[in-house]
Amino acid sequence: MGQINYSCLKGKIDRFKPAPAGNPHLWMLIDAGSDSFFATVNVQSSKGMPGLPVAESYLNFLVDEDFRHPIVAHLRQLKSGLADQERSYAAGAVDYIKGNLFDPRKMRVLPSQSSGGDDLVHRLSALLGLAREQNDDIVIVGSQFRTSRGQTDAVFGETPQFGIDNTHMAQGDPPAIDKKLHENGTWHDGAIFLLSTNTDRVTAIFLAFQTQAWQTDAEGQPLDGTTGFEAPRYDFSGGGLGNLLPSTPPPAEFTSLNRLATALEDL
Repeated sequence: MGQINYSCLKGKIDRFKPAPAGNPHLWMLIDAGSDSFFATVNVQSSKGMPGLPVAESYLNFLVDEDFRHPIVAHLRQLKSGLADQERSYAAGAVDYIKGNLFDPRKMRVLPSQSSGGDDLVHRLSALLGLAREQNDDIVIVGSQFRTSRGQTDAVFGETPQFGIDNTHMAQGDPPAIDKKLHENGTWHDGAIFLLSTNTDRVTAIFLAFQTQAWQTDAEGQPLDGTTGFEAPRYDFSGGGLGNLLPSTPPPAEFTSLNRLATALEDL
């Protein structure tokens, strides 16, 4: 199992800003009662291999503004604050590949920031700003860590004692990367959920690196081969999509998970 201190943070959005130059993250401060926490969200890959085109550092992302899944009941029941998260489907853990959360073929890529304004930072900031305005709850799933002294002082004027990162898929890293980071594992992926306080609507934000495999074993290690049910590969030289196959039916195991999720939702 990867070295992820798997945790879940629930609270209200206080502030958010891009991290200082050279740090490809969007930073947030989250209020949870009398406590404040730091959340850092990848907006560009730092896992790229030397020599790859810059566009391959763009993250795969998917925003579902009407997310429906049995995990929603778990998210609503969470108490404010930062707590350990059990790594299992029954306990509400996140697994992009095995949890039947979304269709990875719908993921797209964007640069972290661009002069034209249509970039991942702008899209995420728009969602976070609206959620803050509406006093919505935010749930961030990832890896808990203790901040370093003064870590966010330059951006927020303060640094909470604890933070959460790895708010993205945490499996399928190629061997060279996993040997360095030791993050591959199952049922410990990260994600961001915005829970409306006025309606039953939930917005889900899923992020993954283009270097990560979409077929993994029981330890989260990449497997050879494809099924056509992966995030699309991009042809950056021609601007087209690679293995985006809308007409391809999902694998049998995905269909089985879907039936299981539906049955659990009806209980």
